[in-house]
Amino acid sequence: MNSSVPIAILMAAVLLAGCVTECGDGICEPPESAQNCPQDCSPNATAPNKTSAPNLTAPSQIGAANLTLEPAQPQSPVNATIIPPAAISTLQLEPYSSKEFSLQKPVGWQVTKAGDCETLAIIVSDPANPANTAFYFNELGPMYSSQGQVQVDQAYMAIGGYQILWHDAPVLNPATPIKFLEIYPELTQMELAEAFTDAWPQLDGIEAVSTRTESTALTGASAETVRALFRAGDGVGEGMFYVAVAEVLPGVGAPGAGISYAFSFTGITSEKDDFDCYEPALLRSLGTISFSDEYVGACLKSQQSQLKASLDISKALSQTSDAIMDSWNSRQESDDILSEKRSDAMLDRARVYDPDTGNVFEVENGFFDDYDLHRSNYEMSGLQALPSSDHELWVSPTLNGQEHIR
Repeated sequence: MNSSVPIAILMAAVLLAGCVTECGDGICEPPESAQNCPQDCSPNATAPNKTSAPNLTAPSQIGAANLTLEPAQPQSPVNATIIPPAAISTLQLEPYSSKEFSLQKPVGWQVTKAGDCETLAIIVSDPANPANTAFYFNELGPMYSSQGQVQVDQAYMAIGGYQILWHDAPVLNPATPIKFLEIYPELTQMELAEAFTDAWPQLDGIEAVSTRTESTALTGASAETVRALFRAGDGVGEGMFYVAVAEVLPGVGAPGAGISYAFSFTGITSEKDDFDCYEPALLRSLGTISFSDEYVGACLKSQQSQLKASLDISKALSQTSDAIMDSWNSRQESDDILSEKRSDAMLDRARVYDPDTGNVFEVENGFFDDYDLHRSNYEMSGLQALPSSDHELWVSPTLNGQEHIR
């Protein structure tokens, strides 16, 4: 019987029915407050007698990881609190196995393997939404360390020299994790990348929200966990990433030199509004990866020196998953606010709120300036711009301003 080598302990419980909030359920939790849901959050509130959990659609009935929305509340009076419909996460895990490895993946998602041993990549993706991914690349590259090296290689090929296989690689300068994320889309367009896999996670327009320096066993490498936003179709995605980058062959003015690599590139991503719900399950999915003894033995036998010289894959995944989980759990409120502000900027939108009800409205950029000059034309004449440091308001679900501002 084959045994397997566990990569890491399970790091978080699967979300069976998380991220649910409903005004009137007797539980006061964000985005509810005494202001917008007094029946749950005021000091005199009493919890209703509830003896059973809410009924959820079974995974077998919904197929892939979908979001089930509660019905929107009916039109309310001008000064009434409106609780936006809350998404119920039905992201659940199911077993997946191949001759090389096994893992738990979200129901209905695809698993793609590329490379082997030190070049191994595992990509778990949602066929219904490319923003939803969990992935691990043991190494990625090469990338140029400087623009000067690009010119050296181009000149060499122009006079009849051999073809530099990575002649179309982007430049990683400075060699930092943030810079790597910025040029990652260019990396996926290389000829070598197209031959490697067609399942590259789509991370266009990366904008970092926060970074944290991490330790790494790789000599000369810089490692960080990064919380970032990215373009996801017409919307915005959010992700947590770990990556270490290093120059592996210094530039000496000769062709084929001056190259850098990224190591242990790990990420979990989703549409921004879903990330807090999906993060535990996606991180657990990566943490359940186990390799068969036969696969590990084959790697050690055929590439023993390279494998021992680099980080062991099992150890790398354990470290990167732990780093991502710890970084997310210890995030600052100021980072949450910055994430919301940058998301608004990417979507060219803004937010206003009603101090009387606590409702937060999504509006077009520039709306408030015009509204402020013509308040008397609105029934809801007391709206204000969000205070820059009010965490509760910034993370509250938003209502469509065009539909609800009167």
